Order: sequence, then C-alpha cells, then structure tokens
Amino acid sequence: MWNTHASNTLFNPFNPVLTIDLSIPKEDHTLVKVFNLQGRLVTTLFDGVLAPGRHALRFDGAAYSSGMYFVHASSNDGAASIRKVMLLK
Repeated sequence: MWNTHASNTLFNPFNPVLTIDLSIPKEDHTLVKVFNLQGRLVTTLFDGVLAPGRHALRFDGAAYSSGMYFVHASSNDGAASIRKVMLLK
C-alpha cells in the first residue's frame, strides 16, 4: 500500500520531516495516523478519499519529541499497514 522515505534517505531515522508515499490501487477512503510509543494519537495526516495512483503525505516532527512513532495507514477495503519510524533531533 505504501512506501516511506525521508528526503533521499531511508526512512529511519528521520529529522524532522518524514515523507510517506502511498500507492493507491483504486479510489477508496484512506486514513493515515501517527501514534507515539504509548499508543496515543499524535496526529492524523489524512482522512479522506484518494484517487488511484501515488500520493505523498508529510509528517513534520519538529514539534514532537525524539523517539519512536508508528504510522498507521488503512483503507475501507481492509488494507492496513503499520510502520515504525524513529524521530531523532
């Protein structure tokens, strides 16, 4: 469903902006959320309908503490994925 990267490097660790590339096979409602290590919602990056194709979302971690975060992407068709990312300042 998706690929993750920060600038032109691997996605772990990132500082402070993470770009999340989503590859959507068909139009569907898509939800992308970021959670902290305690499982608390940090932010919702996207909650809406995406057309088929590639889409890029940005998570700006400048206002957040260094540490581990989980990016959860899901769609109404049942596809879901969780990525573990590390913010280092």
